[in-house]
Amino acid sequence: MNIIKRITFIMLITFTLSVKAQIKQDSIKVLETVNLYNQGWYEGDSIKMGKALHPELVKRIVRKFKDTGNDVVNNLSYNLMIQYIIAGYGTHTPKDKQNDKVTIHDIYGNIACVKVESVEIVEYLHLVKYNEDWKVLNVLWDVKPINRLKN
Repeated sequence: MNIIKRITFIMLITFTLSVKAQIKQDSIKVLETVNLYNQGWYEGDSIKMGKALHPELVKRIVRKFKDTGNDVVNNLSYNLMIQYIIAGYGTHTPKDKQNDKVTIHDIYGNIACVKVESVEIVEYLHLVKYNEDWKVLNVLWDVKPINRLKN
């Protein structure tokens, strides 16, 4: 193998190992952020939730408007989410039901997509690396069909 091929091969391996190490590190940080998000909800801890959320968070769900049956988009902001945490909305979930399934769908550069499935809802979280920390920027969520009947 000539010298140029050897150098190219070594550079490719070094770059590949570096990228894999960064993806692993980002995966750990993304999971830590999602864990803060979940703990903040279940524990009613606005400090943990505040660490997980980007200040411009938008959390959305599409629901049927009861009067007309038309779909309507409900938006939840960072401030409203923190108010829900302080009010303890998530603290009513029994400990044995707080075993959310978390799946990282993708991490690309400074963005990530994560699915969180709890006993009652499914959420797709979009995270962004913001000032070197991973933050939840967008959430699209829905109620599981079995729980939709209760509403």
